[in-house]
Amino acid sequence: MPTLQWMIESPKIHLVGVVTQPDKPVGRSQILTAPAPKRLAESIGVTVLQPIRVRRPEALNQIAELRPDDVIILPWNISDEVVRSMSFIRGWGGRFVVAVPNLKIL
Repeated sequence: MPTLQWMIESPKIHLVGVVTQPDKPVGRSQILTAPAPKRLAESIGVTVLQPIRVRRPEALNQIAELRPDDVIILPWNISDEVVRSMSFIRGWGGRFVVAVPNLKIL
């Protein structure tokens, strides 16, 4: 969340969307609860995508519609998978940025 908060507050970044996990049941009552990135993004009017799988065609189409210049990948352990499945982003000059454990621009 600190990274998302920083991106929101940065005057140099125009955040066009956030991709996060789907809402999930939480607690004994199993109340459907939105993940923190969704709550934060929605509070400032940023588009939120919550695909079951990012590799699914409908999710990839939604991401393509946003035409991001940069895709920030926070779960670094799946960065190779994300880059492979979203390679079309390079078609308009888009880049992939992995911030953890070391900053890499792919």
